[in-house]
Amino acid sequence: VNSAGGISAFNDGKGLRFNIEFIPLGSESDVSKQHKNAKPKSINKVVYIHEDYQLSDMLVKVLEVLKRRDLLEHSGLYSNGQVLDIDSLTITYSVPKTRTKDIALEGEDDFTEMVGQVQAKKNAEGTLVLIENKRTNVPDSDDNNTWQPNGRKKAKKECVNFLMQTREPNTEEEEQDGIIKDLQDRYRCEDKACPYNICWPAGTSVNDHVHLMFQHLRLWASAIVVDFIMSSHSY
Repeated sequence: VNSAGGISAFNDGKGLRFNIEFIPLGSESDVSKQHKNAKPKSINKVVYIHEDYQLSDMLVKVLEVLKRRDLLEHSGLYSNGQVLDIDSLTITYSVPKTRTKDIALEGEDDFTEMVGQVQAKKNAEGTLVLIENKRTNVPDSDDNNTWQPNGRKKAKKECVNFLMQTREPNTEEEEQDGIIKDLQDRYRCEDKACPYNICWPAGTSVNDHVHLMFQHLRLWASAIVVDFIMSSHSY
C-alpha cells in the first residue's frame, strides 16, 4: 500500500511495478578489464510506486530500496526537477512490449509521460535503469596536487574520487541519514497547490512555502547531530 493517494488502483493496491537495474560507480570500468561483450555488474530490484507519486517521491523510494540515499544530495532531478550538468545519476526508462525503450528521464514532463504509459499497460509495469555518474567538486589545477614523502606528486582529485567510491559511511553520517528521512516525512507538503514536495510552511499562503532541498536537510540533520553530541557531553 502506498500512502501518496491511498490504496493504488494497480497491481492489487501495490502500485505501478518497476523493474530496477542499478549500475553503481566502478561497474563499467570493471567491464573494460574483461571481454568486450561483458555487461556491467548491476543491482536488480522490484519497486512499486503509487500512481500519484511525484518524481522526487519515486527517487526517494527507489534509492531507499537500493540503500543509496546519498545519491539524492547531487541529484538535480530530486532537488529541482531537472538534470544538472554533473548529476549523480543518469536514468532511462522503458515500457515492455512497446516502442518506448531507453528513454531519458530528465525532468517532470518525462516522469509524467512515463507514468502515463505504464498506467496504460494491462500489467502496469515498466523498467528503470539508473547509472551512477562519477563526479567531484575538486577542479583540475596544479594546486590540487600534493607532494608525497618520496618526492612523487599525487593528484588530490584522484584521492577524492577513490574515497568517494570506497569509504563506508561512519556512525554520524548514518545518524544524519535517519534524521533526513524523518525530516522528509515530517515536512512533506500535502497542499496540492504547492509546487514543492518537501517544504517549510513559513506562512499561511502557499506562496510562503520554502522548498527544502536535500542540501538544506543535510545541513539541518548535521546541526541536530552536533547539538546532540554537545548536549550529551555537557558538564
